[in-house]
Amino acid sequence: MGGKKSQTKGRRAEKELSKILRGYGYDVEVGRPLSFGKEPDLIGLDGVHIECKRAEQLRLSEWLAQAAADAEKFRDGLPAVFHRRSREAWRVSMALTDWLELYRSYRPPPGSNYKE
Repeated sequence: MGGKKSQTKGRRAEKELSKILRGYGYDVEVGRPLSFGKEPDLIGLDGVHIECKRAEQLRLSEWLAQAAADAEKFRDGLPAVFHRRSREAWRVSMALTDWLELYRSYRPPPGSNYKE
């Protein structure tokens, strides 16, 4: 799929994902259409840079590299790729160290002296 169809599919995916996240109570909004990297795909999930992908062929290494570069550029959080194939559920992929950082903020390791 190329050009306009691909852009339309990507935009629909961003809207679909933002609606799901809003349904869970997160104030997530879709970036401007056709911003071509001038702003994130989705904005509002504090501490997480969302790279949204809707594709049949997974290219996680490429997408994670893009998410990492954009997270650094926008300084909006840990890079994560939210992705799905047709007729499948949404998934989230991120580096283990980033996931551990998020998880630790939610639940400290057993035996740690971490206090909020």
